Amino acid sequence: MLLIGDFMYNQNELKMVVLSLINKEMTLSLISKLLDIDYNTIYKIIIMLKQDGFNISEKIYANGDIRYMINKNTKLNNHYKNIIITEPEENEIELLVTSDIHFGSNYENRYLLNNMIDYCLQNNIHIIINCGDFIEGIINLSNIKIPWDEQIYHAILEYPEVNDIITFLLLGNHDYSLINNFGQDIRTYIKNKRHDIIPLGFGLSNIKIKNDELILEHAITERKILHENYKNKIIMRGHGHEAKFRLDGVNYIINLPSLSDLNFNKSSFPGMLKLKLQFLKGNINNIIVEQLSIINNNVYTTGEYKVFTGRGKSYKEDTTIENEEYYIKEYKKVR
Repeated sequence: MLLIGDFMYNQNELKMVVLSLINKEMTLSLISKLLDIDYNTIYKIIIMLKQDGFNISEKIYANGDIRYMINKNTKLNNHYKNIIITEPEENEIELLVTSDIHFGSNYENRYLLNNMIDYCLQNNIHIIINCGDFIEGIINLSNIKIPWDEQIYHAILEYPEVNDIITFLLLGNHDYSLINNFGQDIRTYIKNKRHDIIPLGFGLSNIKIKNDELILEHAITERKILHENYKNKIIMRGHGHEAKFRLDGVNYIINLPSLSDLNFNKSSFPGMLKLKLQFLKGNINNIIVEQLSIINNNVYTTGEYKVFTGRGKSYKEDTTIENEEYYIKEYKKVR
Protein backbone atom coordinates (compact mmCIF):
# COMPACT_ATOMS: atom_id res chain seq x y z
CA MET A 1 0.00 0.00 0.00
CA LEU A 2 1.14 3.54 -0.74
CA LEU A 3 -0.19 6.66 0.98
CA ILE A 4 -0.69 9.56 -1.46
CA GLY A 5 -2.22 12.65 0.09
CA ASP A 6 -5.25 11.45 2.04
CA PHE A 7 -5.61 8.23 0.00
CA MET A 8 -4.11 4.79 0.44
CA TYR A 9 -3.55 2.89 -2.82
CA ASN A 10 -2.64 -0.71 -3.46
CA GLN A 11 -0.49 -1.56 -6.47
CA ASN A 12 -3.33 -2.14 -8.94
CA GLU A 13 -5.15 1.02 -7.89
CA LEU A 14 -1.98 3.09 -8.26
CA LYS A 15 -1.42 1.66 -11.74
CA MET A 16 -4.89 2.79 -12.76
CA VAL A 17 -4.34 6.26 -11.28
CA VAL A 18 -1.09 6.67 -13.24
CA LEU A 19 -2.75 5.29 -16.36
CA SER A 20 -5.56 7.84 -16.08
CA LEU A 21 -3.01 10.68 -15.78
CA ILE A 22 -1.11 9.39 -18.82
CA ASN A 23 -4.39 9.40 -20.74
CA LYS A 24 -4.81 13.05 -19.70
CA GLU A 25 -1.44 13.71 -21.39
CA MET A 26 0.35 14.74 -18.20
CA THR A 27 4.14 14.73 -18.21
CA LEU A 28 6.36 12.79 -15.80
CA SER A 29 7.08 15.91 -13.73
CA LEU A 30 3.38 16.75 -13.48
CA ILE A 31 2.45 13.24 -12.39
CA SER A 32 5.24 13.34 -9.82
CA LYS A 33 4.04 16.70 -8.44
CA LEU A 34 0.38 15.71 -8.42
CA LEU A 35 0.88 12.36 -6.69
CA ASP A 36 3.93 13.43 -4.66
CA ILE A 37 5.88 10.34 -5.68
CA ASP A 38 9.36 10.14 -7.20
CA TYR A 39 10.23 9.52 -10.84
CA ASN A 40 11.56 6.03 -10.16
CA THR A 41 8.30 4.88 -8.58
CA ILE A 42 6.37 6.19 -11.57
CA TYR A 43 8.71 4.43 -13.96
CA LYS A 44 8.27 1.13 -12.13
CA ILE A 45 4.53 1.58 -12.56
CA ILE A 46 5.06 2.28 -16.28
CA ILE A 47 6.99 -0.99 -16.57
CA MET A 48 4.15 -2.88 -14.87
CA LEU A 49 1.64 -1.29 -17.25
CA LYS A 50 3.78 -2.39 -20.19
CA GLN A 51 3.85 -5.90 -18.75
CA ASP A 52 0.05 -5.72 -18.62
CA GLY A 53 0.08 -5.16 -22.38
CA PHE A 54 -0.27 -1.37 -22.61
CA ASN A 55 1.67 0.00 -25.58
CA ILE A 56 3.37 2.99 -23.94
CA SER A 57 5.83 5.27 -25.69
CA GLU A 58 7.33 8.59 -24.68
CA LYS A 59 8.12 12.07 -25.91
CA ILE A 60 11.31 13.75 -24.69
CA TYR A 61 11.35 17.51 -24.04
CA ALA A 62 14.26 19.93 -24.12
CA ASN A 63 13.85 20.59 -20.37
CA GLY A 64 14.40 16.88 -19.61
CA ASP A 65 10.72 16.11 -19.02
CA ILE A 66 8.91 13.08 -20.49
CA ARG A 67 5.34 12.62 -21.64
CA TYR A 68 4.16 9.01 -21.70
CA MET A 69 1.54 8.13 -24.27
CA ILE A 70 -0.79 5.18 -24.86
CA ASN A 71 -0.52 4.10 -28.49
CA LYS A 72 -3.96 3.00 -29.64
CA ASN A 73 -2.83 1.53 -32.96
CA THR A 74 -1.09 -1.62 -34.15
CA LYS A 75 2.37 -0.05 -34.54
CA LEU A 76 4.71 -0.85 -31.66
CA ASN A 77 7.54 1.49 -32.66
CA ASN A 78 7.89 4.76 -30.77
CA HIS A 79 7.87 7.47 -33.43
CA TYR A 80 9.22 10.00 -30.92
CA LYS A 81 12.16 8.02 -29.50
CA ASN A 82 14.82 10.13 -31.27
CA ILE A 83 13.07 13.52 -31.13
CA ILE A 84 13.66 16.38 -28.71
CA ILE A 85 10.51 18.50 -28.40
CA THR A 86 11.12 22.23 -27.93
CA GLU A 87 8.98 25.24 -27.11
CA PRO A 88 8.11 27.39 -30.16
CA GLU A 89 10.06 30.28 -28.59
CA GLU A 90 13.13 28.12 -27.98
CA ASN A 91 15.52 29.10 -30.75
CA GLU A 92 18.64 28.31 -28.76
CA ILE A 93 19.29 25.21 -26.66
CA GLU A 94 22.38 23.75 -24.98
CA LEU A 95 23.25 20.08 -24.59
CA LEU A 96 26.26 17.93 -23.75
CA VAL A 97 27.77 15.34 -26.08
CA THR A 98 30.26 12.69 -25.01
CA SER A 99 31.23 9.12 -25.79
CA ASP A 100 33.14 5.98 -24.82
CA ILE A 101 32.50 5.46 -21.09
CA HIS A 102 33.56 1.79 -21.25
CA PHE A 103 31.79 0.51 -18.14
CA GLY A 104 33.36 -2.76 -17.03
CA SER A 105 36.85 -1.88 -18.25
CA ASN A 106 39.98 -0.89 -16.38
CA TYR A 107 39.49 2.62 -17.76
CA GLU A 108 36.00 3.39 -16.45
CA ASN A 109 35.90 6.33 -14.07
CA ARG A 110 32.73 7.17 -12.16
CA TYR A 111 34.18 10.49 -10.97
CA LEU A 112 34.14 11.68 -14.59
CA LEU A 113 30.43 10.86 -14.77
CA ASN A 114 29.76 12.76 -11.55
CA ASN A 115 31.65 15.76 -12.95
CA MET A 116 29.51 15.66 -16.09
CA ILE A 117 26.22 15.48 -14.16
CA ASP A 118 27.31 18.23 -11.77
CA TYR A 119 28.14 20.42 -14.76
CA CYS A 120 24.67 19.79 -16.21
CA LEU A 121 23.01 20.72 -12.92
CA GLN A 122 25.08 23.88 -12.53
CA ASN A 123 24.46 25.01 -16.13
CA ASN A 124 20.78 24.08 -16.55
CA ILE A 125 21.52 21.41 -19.18
CA HIS A 126 18.92 18.64 -19.50
CA ILE A 127 20.02 16.63 -22.54
CA ILE A 128 23.13 14.43 -22.84
CA ILE A 129 24.04 12.60 -26.05
CA ASN A 130 26.37 9.62 -25.74
CA CYS A 131 27.87 8.32 -28.98
CA GLY A 132 28.73 4.76 -28.08
CA ASP A 133 30.80 2.23 -26.16
CA PHE A 134 28.69 2.49 -23.04
CA ILE A 135 30.24 -0.80 -21.88
CA GLU A 136 33.54 -2.57 -22.57
CA GLY A 137 32.13 -5.79 -24.06
CA ILE A 138 34.76 -8.29 -25.20
CA ILE A 139 36.75 -6.32 -27.78
CA ASN A 140 39.92 -6.29 -25.70
CA LEU A 141 40.01 -9.03 -23.08
CA SER A 142 43.04 -7.52 -21.30
CA ASN A 143 40.99 -4.40 -20.48
CA ILE A 144 38.04 -6.22 -18.88
CA LYS A 145 37.51 -5.57 -15.18
CA ILE A 146 33.97 -6.94 -14.92
CA PRO A 147 32.78 -10.13 -16.73
CA TRP A 148 30.85 -9.49 -19.94
CA ASP A 149 27.58 -10.89 -18.56
CA GLU A 150 27.64 -8.43 -15.63
CA GLN A 151 28.73 -5.25 -17.43
CA ILE A 152 25.32 -3.88 -18.38
CA TYR A 153 23.93 -4.44 -14.85
CA HIS A 154 26.99 -2.67 -13.48
CA ALA A 155 26.59 0.20 -15.97
CA ILE A 156 22.94 0.79 -15.08
CA LEU A 157 23.79 0.90 -11.38
CA GLU A 158 26.76 3.23 -11.88
CA TYR A 159 25.34 5.68 -14.41
CA PRO A 160 23.93 8.61 -12.38
CA GLU A 161 20.16 9.04 -12.39
CA VAL A 162 18.96 12.62 -11.94
CA ASN A 163 15.50 14.09 -12.40
CA ASP A 164 15.06 16.04 -15.65
CA ILE A 165 18.33 14.91 -17.26
CA ILE A 166 17.86 12.60 -20.25
CA THR A 167 20.63 10.66 -22.02
CA PHE A 168 20.29 9.59 -25.66
CA LEU A 169 22.55 6.57 -26.17
CA LEU A 170 23.95 5.36 -29.49
CA LEU A 171 25.61 1.92 -29.30
CA GLY A 172 29.19 1.35 -30.47
CA ASN A 173 31.43 -1.57 -31.40
CA HIS A 174 32.07 -2.58 -27.77
CA ASP A 175 28.32 -2.63 -27.07
CA TYR A 176 27.80 -4.53 -30.33
CA SER A 177 30.28 -7.24 -29.29
CA LEU A 178 27.78 -8.62 -26.74
CA ILE A 179 24.83 -8.98 -29.07
CA ASN A 180 27.09 -10.24 -31.86
CA ASN A 181 28.74 -12.94 -29.72
CA PHE A 182 26.14 -13.78 -27.07
CA GLY A 183 22.81 -12.28 -28.19
CA GLN A 184 22.65 -9.87 -25.24
CA ASP A 185 21.05 -6.65 -26.50
CA ILE A 186 21.70 -3.95 -23.92
CA ARG A 187 18.90 -1.82 -25.40
CA THR A 188 16.31 -4.27 -24.02
CA TYR A 189 17.75 -4.18 -20.52
CA ILE A 190 18.00 -0.38 -20.48
CA LYS A 191 14.38 0.03 -21.62
CA ASN A 192 13.23 -2.13 -18.72
CA LYS A 193 15.35 -0.44 -16.07
CA ARG A 194 15.84 3.25 -16.80
CA HIS A 195 13.43 5.96 -17.94
CA ASP A 196 16.20 8.53 -18.33
CA ILE A 197 18.37 6.65 -20.85
CA ILE A 198 16.97 6.43 -24.40
CA PRO A 199 18.79 3.69 -26.36
CA LEU A 200 19.07 4.30 -30.10
CA GLY A 201 20.52 2.03 -32.78
CA PHE A 202 23.92 0.43 -33.28
CA GLY A 203 26.54 2.42 -35.16
CA LEU A 204 24.36 5.10 -36.75
CA SER A 205 21.29 7.06 -35.65
CA ASN A 206 19.95 10.59 -35.51
CA ILE A 207 18.28 13.00 -33.13
CA LYS A 208 15.68 15.37 -34.56
CA ILE A 209 15.22 18.87 -33.18
CA LYS A 210 12.61 21.12 -34.83
CA ASN A 211 13.09 20.64 -38.61
CA ASP A 212 16.74 19.64 -38.35
CA GLU A 213 18.80 16.78 -36.94
CA LEU A 214 22.14 15.71 -35.53
CA ILE A 215 23.66 12.51 -36.95
CA LEU A 216 25.32 10.16 -34.44
CA GLU A 217 27.99 7.71 -35.59
CA HIS A 218 30.23 5.06 -34.07
CA ALA A 219 32.02 2.39 -36.11
CA ILE A 220 30.89 -1.11 -35.12
CA THR A 221 32.92 -3.08 -37.69
CA GLU A 222 36.05 -2.46 -39.75
CA ARG A 223 33.90 -0.17 -41.91
CA LYS A 224 34.67 3.21 -40.36
CA ILE A 225 32.42 5.58 -42.31
CA LEU A 226 28.68 5.00 -41.97
CA HIS A 227 27.22 8.34 -43.03
CA GLU A 228 27.75 8.13 -46.82
CA ASN A 229 24.06 8.73 -47.51
CA TYR A 230 23.95 11.95 -45.49
CA LYS A 231 24.65 15.31 -47.09
CA ASN A 232 25.04 18.73 -45.50
CA LYS A 233 24.73 17.33 -41.95
CA ILE A 234 26.40 17.67 -38.54
CA ILE A 235 27.97 14.30 -37.68
CA MET A 236 28.75 13.56 -34.02
CA ARG A 237 31.25 10.69 -33.98
CA GLY A 238 32.40 8.49 -31.11
CA HIS A 239 35.18 5.85 -31.14
CA GLY A 240 38.20 8.14 -31.54
CA HIS A 241 38.55 9.22 -27.86
CA GLU A 242 39.68 12.71 -28.91
CA ALA A 243 37.90 15.97 -29.79
CA LYS A 244 38.46 17.02 -33.41
CA PHE A 245 36.54 19.24 -35.81
CA ARG A 246 36.72 19.00 -39.60
CA LEU A 247 34.82 19.23 -42.85
CA ASP A 248 34.28 15.98 -44.73
CA GLY A 249 32.96 17.00 -48.13
CA VAL A 250 29.59 18.61 -47.37
CA ASN A 251 29.32 17.25 -43.80
CA TYR A 252 30.79 18.74 -40.66
CA ILE A 253 32.41 16.04 -38.49
CA ILE A 254 32.73 16.53 -34.74
CA ASN A 255 34.83 13.77 -33.14
CA LEU A 256 34.17 13.32 -29.45
CA PRO A 257 36.39 12.91 -26.41
CA SER A 258 36.04 9.89 -24.16
CA LEU A 259 34.49 10.01 -20.71
CA SER A 260 36.95 7.40 -19.50
CA ASP A 261 40.65 7.24 -18.64
CA LEU A 262 41.44 5.75 -22.07
CA ASN A 263 42.75 8.58 -24.24
CA PHE A 264 44.66 7.71 -27.41
CA ASN A 265 46.25 11.16 -27.61
CA LYS A 266 48.34 11.47 -24.47
CA SER A 267 48.08 15.27 -24.54
CA SER A 268 44.27 15.18 -24.34
CA PHE A 269 42.01 14.77 -21.32
CA PRO A 270 38.67 13.01 -20.79
CA GLY A 271 35.63 15.19 -21.13
CA MET A 272 32.70 16.23 -23.30
CA LEU A 273 31.50 18.95 -25.64
CA LYS A 274 28.85 21.54 -24.86
CA LEU A 275 26.81 22.40 -27.92
CA LYS A 276 24.83 25.60 -28.20
CA LEU A 277 22.41 25.11 -31.09
CA GLN A 278 20.91 28.24 -32.60
CA PHE A 279 17.87 27.88 -34.86
CA LEU A 280 16.44 29.93 -37.70
CA LYS A 281 13.05 28.92 -39.17
CA GLY A 282 13.37 25.50 -37.56
CA ASN A 283 16.85 24.73 -38.89
CA ILE A 284 20.19 24.77 -37.08
CA ASN A 285 21.81 28.00 -38.20
CA ASN A 286 24.83 28.11 -35.89
CA ILE A 287 26.58 25.73 -33.52
CA ILE A 288 28.95 27.00 -30.86
CA VAL A 289 31.06 24.17 -29.44
CA GLU A 290 32.77 24.44 -26.07
CA GLN A 291 35.33 21.73 -25.37
CA LEU A 292 35.18 20.72 -21.71
CA SER A 293 38.06 18.76 -20.23
CA ILE A 294 38.01 17.12 -16.82
CA ILE A 295 41.28 17.53 -14.97
CA ASN A 296 41.67 16.56 -11.31
CA ASN A 297 37.87 16.37 -10.90
CA ASN A 298 37.36 19.90 -12.22
CA VAL A 299 35.74 20.86 -15.52
CA TYR A 300 37.72 23.34 -17.62
CA THR A 301 36.93 24.97 -20.95
CA THR A 302 39.89 24.06 -23.18
CA GLY A 303 38.54 25.35 -26.47
CA GLU A 304 35.60 27.19 -28.01
CA TYR A 305 34.63 27.09 -31.66
CA LYS A 306 31.86 28.44 -33.85
CA VAL A 307 31.90 25.46 -36.15
CA PHE A 308 28.88 25.89 -38.33
CA THR A 309 26.91 28.59 -40.12
CA GLY A 310 23.93 28.10 -42.36
CA ARG A 311 24.49 25.28 -44.91
CA GLY A 312 22.78 27.32 -47.58
CA LYS A 313 19.33 26.22 -46.44
CA SER A 314 16.28 28.16 -47.54
CA TYR A 315 14.76 29.87 -44.51
CA LYS A 316 11.27 30.71 -45.73
CA GLU A 317 8.90 32.83 -43.68
CA ASP A 318 6.07 30.34 -44.19
CA THR A 319 8.11 27.33 -43.03
CA THR A 320 6.12 25.00 -40.79
CA ILE A 321 8.19 24.25 -37.69
CA GLU A 322 7.95 20.65 -36.51
CA ASN A 323 8.56 18.99 -33.15
CA GLU A 324 7.35 21.92 -31.05
CA GLU A 325 4.80 22.15 -28.22
CA TYR A 326 3.80 24.68 -25.57
CA TYR A 327 4.68 22.20 -22.85
CA ILE A 328 6.10 24.47 -20.12
CA LYS A 329 2.71 26.15 -19.59
CA GLU A 330 1.35 22.83 -18.37
CA TYR A 331 3.02 23.30 -15.00
CA LYS A 332 0.12 25.61 -14.14
CA LYS A 333 -2.13 22.55 -13.95
CA VAL A 334 -0.70 21.47 -10.61
CA ARG A 335 0.18 24.81 -9.03
